[in-house]
Amino acid sequence: MSTHVLRETINTPEFTYFHLEWYKSHSKVPDAREWQQRITHALQQVLGLSGTAILTEILHITSSGHAYVRVPGRDGPRFWAALVATTEIEAPALDSVSVLDSVQKGLRVLGVSDYLMGLLHRSRDLEQQHDVKVDKQ
Repeated sequence: MSTHVLRETINTPEFTYFHLEWYKSHSKVPDAREWQQRITHALQQVLGLSGTAILTEILHITSSGHAYVRVPGRDGPRFWAALVATTEIEAPALDSVSVLDSVQKGLRVLGVSDYLMGLLHRSRDLEQQHDVKVDKQ
């Protein structure tokens, strides 16, 4: 009588999870629609039409301008690259304003994980390391 050992290797995770921070000075806390618009704009700006085809699910938004987002695992690296590449500068078109004095906006990636629990654990470590509170409401 032989024993049969079942093994399964997961090469590509089903999803990639992101902990994002809304970075815009002089702004109110964004809602789900604003998050989705900002993410879609970043994906379209960097990746074009193929970027807008990336399925993005906003899992949770906090009152402190943070969000937890899920994308398909195969699209994780492209999603991450698009968000990192799109920090915009808003400056009045007619005024000669220095770029350093203008309002910056964008999305900052605070954490990435193939598993949601790994991302949440990282958020707790961030709180302890920097003595800050990441709102999880």
